Amino acid sequence: MQEVCEYIGGGVEGGGEVVVFIHQKEIANVLLVKYTNAVSVRGDDSMEQRQIAVDRFQNDSNVKIIICSIKAAGVGLTLTASSRVAFVELPWHPADCEQCEDRTHRIGQKNSVQVSYFLGKDTIDEDIYKIIESKRIVANSVTGTQDNVQREIIEKFKNLFSK
Repeated sequence: MQEVCEYIGGGVEGGGEVVVFIHQKEIANVLLVKYTNAVSVRGDDSMEQRQIAVDRFQNDSNVKIIICSIKAAGVGLTLTASSRVAFVELPWHPADCEQCEDRTHRIGQKNSVQVSYFLGKDTIDEDIYKIIESKRIVANSVTGTQDNVQREIIEKFKNLFSK
């Protein structure tokens, strides 16, 4: 969580906004306590509460962080106020990752979108990431899709920091 908070803080201090995707309520609660001006979109929010949070994030210059449940906020929302996305926790399928990423990468986005995945060393995160990547390879093979970034480069970069 320390690295996550450093990433979020760096994005906000640099004058930007950050979209944070999580799974567990406990993680969202920790972040909401730390960032009292943040808004959130979670599964137990009403549709009205979700829209208010999105509108505040999109339009209120004092709201720099939105904390989103992967399932509750992964589709149908526009979060183009930010060009930074952070996954604190991972979903089980690459399509969920892409849907979440696409909340910021929509019509109206003026910047390139930077997406960061936080993987705890020697945790289940590493295993989930491997599962996501293997599913991505299968899906790409079936659909004939190619990723713009070679996954070997990502793996080499990731391994650089694990040494």
